[in-house]
Amino acid sequence: MRDVSHPALTAFPGSANPVLHRFCHPTLFVGQTGRSQAVRRHVLKARGSLLSTLLTKHTSPLGPTTRHVTRTKIKALWEQGMTQRAIAKSVGCGIATVARWVHKFKEAKHAGIPDNIAVVDEPRAGAPTKLTNSIGKAIVKFTEGKRSRQLSAIRTHVQRRFGVVLTRMRIEQYLSAQGLKPFRPQKQPLLLPQQKKKRVKFAKKHLNHDWRMTLFTDETEFLLHPKTTNKQNNVVWARRREDVPPLEVKQYSAKVRV
Repeated sequence: MRDVSHPALTAFPGSANPVLHRFCHPTLFVGQTGRSQAVRRHVLKARGSLLSTLLTKHTSPLGPTTRHVTRTKIKALWEQGMTQRAIAKSVGCGIATVARWVHKFKEAKHAGIPDNIAVVDEPRAGAPTKLTNSIGKAIVKFTEGKRSRQLSAIRTHVQRRFGVVLTRMRIEQYLSAQGLKPFRPQKQPLLLPQQKKKRVKFAKKHLNHDWRMTLFTDETEFLLHPKTTNKQNNVVWARRREDVPPLEVKQYSAKVRV
């Protein structure tokens, strides 16, 4: 299938597709400059034949991706005679994407490539990502709203459970993409049972009080002998600060209000 004697044909190093990554080393492709249409048609036909063989013998258990479904819709609407602008509005993508894939569909049709092969990505360099959807969901479940979830602890958890080594930067990028931010729990005094009862009694007593006639002043409390904790490792990933559980500190130290 590979014509190594032709100067316009070269070998591609691999593919990001988990099926093609292993088998596409002899895949042919045309360079960016100075290639004739005859050579391009020959390469497209060879590529289509190779992809058809690979996808038939090594079908992916995940099924078609969202991108493949979108491209199939674009092809179906294009064959119905819709304009590219109407297709982009119907599918929900950019008009440049529609134009690019319509051009590829025309070339594939001219080269005799089947429809299920025409929507597949061309082989490209790079391995599949280590952080799969299942690992990402496990990271969010292990991390969100829980204490002591510094990046090193998340990395160790993923390595022990899935046998996958992720960098701390990659974990931080994924959590940020999921809308999570690192916070440190705010300290609040540990209330005794009798103190809680007094607060409830005060709230009931002033339930109908007109607080517009009350002046509030802000006070800051400083502990003379605060409890030493390692704040660096006490990290909670959450979507809002209100979702972070407070860290209760026993009131055994003298304090000063300013």
